[in-house]
Amino acid sequence: MKKLLKLNLPTFVFYYREIGSSLFLCVIINIVVGVLDGFGLMMFIPLLETISNPSDVSSTNPISKAVESLGLNLTLANALIVLVVLFSIKGLIKYFSDVFQVKIYQLFISTLRIKLIQRFNKISFKFYSSADVGKIQNSFTGEIGNVMTSCRSFLKVIEASVLVLTYVSLAFFTNPKFTLLVILASASTNFIYKILNDRVKKESRILVKKNHFFHGLLIQYVNLFKYLKASGKINTYSDKLERSTVTIEKTNVVMGKLKAMLNSIREPLMILILSIVIFVQVFVLKGSLELILVSILFFYRALQSLLMMQNQLNNFYAQQGSLDNLKDFQKELDKNKRHNGEILFSGFQEKIQLKSVFFNYGEVNILRDINFSIHKNETIALVGESGSGKSTLINILSGLLPIDKGDILIDGQAFDTLNISSLQQFIGYITQETIVFDDTIYNNITFWDKKTPENLKRFYESLEAAALLEIVAKYDNKEETRLGNNGISLSGGQRQRISIARELYKNPQILFMDEATSSLDSESENHIQQSTEKLKGNITLIIAAHRLSTIRNADKVIFMQKGEIKSIGTFSELIEIEPSFKKAVELQSLQS
Repeated sequence: MKKLLKLNLPTFVFYYREIGSSLFLCVIINIVVGVLDGFGLMMFIPLLETISNPSDVSSTNPISKAVESLGLNLTLANALIVLVVLFSIKGLIKYFSDVFQVKIYQLFISTLRIKLIQRFNKISFKFYSSADVGKIQNSFTGEIGNVMTSCRSFLKVIEASVLVLTYVSLAFFTNPKFTLLVILASASTNFIYKILNDRVKKESRILVKKNHFFHGLLIQYVNLFKYLKASGKINTYSDKLERSTVTIEKTNVVMGKLKAMLNSIREPLMILILSIVIFVQVFVLKGSLELILVSILFFYRALQSLLMMQNQLNNFYAQQGSLDNLKDFQKELDKNKRHNGEILFSGFQEKIQLKSVFFNYGEVNILRDINFSIHKNETIALVGESGSGKSTLINILSGLLPIDKGDILIDGQAFDTLNISSLQQFIGYITQETIVFDDTIYNNITFWDKKTPENLKRFYESLEAAALLEIVAKYDNKEETRLGNNGISLSGGQRQRISIARELYKNPQILFMDEATSSLDSESENHIQQSTEKLKGNITLIIAAHRLSTIRNADKVIFMQKGEIKSIGTFSELIEIEPSFKKAVELQSLQS
């Protein structure tokens, strides 16, 4: 037991951190159940004495004396009454114990999920962009369930351990020599189970890694289904998924065989040791019939609890890989939290200043010595070839990425002192990647706002601004039409307009548009451009665009090249002073 506690103390601490003092209450209840069960079994001694010697009610047995000290005559009827009362109380407490444990399991899994979600909310975007998506998905879904199973098994191990200790203690009180037999039996069975448990733990860790890989493939299979289907590559990819499924199946089979082996040897092992105990009690220790029978009961109970402990310990080890993974995942999330200042942002008043800003991805330099200012309600355009740093700069300004060097000030306040979450409440963000939830059009755009007259008015204004009114009107269910996984029933341009309408509905003070019209047709792009023009001067607009015609009327155009700012000026000024920009304008004019 000492070795068991030493090995699993960190696990106990982990469960205690998630469950709290209820864990100790479980242990206390199990002790009470074990003691009541033990005393109930001990009542068989006076019961057997009254049966074997009905004419002589006196007894030197300590249990019989204890019954008499309660003021009860040692009769068969009284012994049976005490026996029934003890086991009835034990059954009632056992019922409440099991119900209490069910509540603990559910509390544990919900607490674990909520804390994991809260941790995930706080991670940096920089960490997320290079994280293993399969591991994230598997940790949130399958691994959580496995850890709950490990918690259940761990509590059962504690319960069985308490019962073993209780029966051993009561056995020592009844027959000290019996205790030695229990210890010897425990040592022999633990040796056998240890070998199998070590193998189960090893296979469990292998299984977790295979599940991570499978979930990563599955996410991409669902998200890229349209491409895989259209390109004729779906069978090749599904073969990869099938092979991954088969490897998981093989590992599960190995673990199943090990568990089957552990379960199959349980009863024969119990009977073997029980036979040895009976032999020793009768032929070696020359014990009385009553003590032999009660010792057998104690031994059987202790051995049952011991084997249950070993069986549950095996189940616990089968989930060891999941438990280790979740602990590592929690540490990983905590380690990669995004720094969040304490000052709450209450609204954009004057200007944003970037002073000598540098940003790296690992050892690769992405942005170098960026210096410029954005005034309130100014329209800023970021232009340049792919890889020039436009999107990275927008991700920095929107609070997604922290800079490596330099300063960013908003209304004179350093970015890293602000509570980024409060800042982002005032930000709208439209990217070239369409964001559509598997829900209704209304919920997609309002982000699950209530259907009040005011919200409906804003909703339809957003539809009109994003050129969606006619499209929504064609559906039978209008705004209650469900859009499917990532808006699969919509065209690329329609999905993009949903994303645009969502940010317009939010009515932000600062709106970032990162290639927001890249997937729109000319007519829709023109409509969005007209809506954007209406916003000009009313909110702060930062637009990254390849199509230069969309940013002709920007207050300031920033031309970027290889992570640096080459020139800043109006659209007309840049044509005059920046040859590369002038060439890009001419090429796009030719193409149009």
